[in-house]
Amino acid sequence: ILRDEGPVNAFLNIGFHLEGECLKMHQTHYIDLTLERFGMSDSNPVKTPMVTNFDASADGEKADEKNYRQLIGSLMYLMVCTRGDLAHAMSVLSRHLNDPRMKHLKAAKRVLRYVKGTREKGLVFHLKKGFDLFGFSDASHGDCKEAGYRSTAGQLLFVGRALIMWKAKMQ
Repeated sequence: ILRDEGPVNAFLNIGFHLEGECLKMHQTHYIDLTLERFGMSDSNPVKTPMVTNFDASADGEKADEKNYRQLIGSLMYLMVCTRGDLAHAMSVLSRHLNDPRMKHLKAAKRVLRYVKGTREKGLVFHLKKGFDLFGFSDASHGDCKEAGYRSTAGQLLFVGRALIMWKAKMQ
């Protein structure tokens, strides 16, 4: 038996708000829970998810694998659902799940600080606008030293003005 429960407000830690002809998907509640879980509720926000030219090499003091994996998994869920702006950072940091170092953990916590400062961001669908399909791609041209100077490529795909697919991957 199916029944109409009215408009959806939240589903799988994703909030939905219909404002006029715009549907906004966000994860502010999940972000707050994640910040609290990792003891970052009182941290200061930063303007970018990663520092420029982050050295992701596997040297330095080891970090707790379980904690690092949980943090990366939480951030990955944000990225997959509503936060395409985290794709590059997650691509870089997820390469070190088997042997994380303290600098990787520090970089992941920086992503959390960035998310704290942008917690209201999400996906916005303009329901009455056109539904043209268009995309963008770019590559870093050999920026990853530890992988033999391989490039990182990124893609964005839009339907109308709504971002529907994003990806960052080492080539």
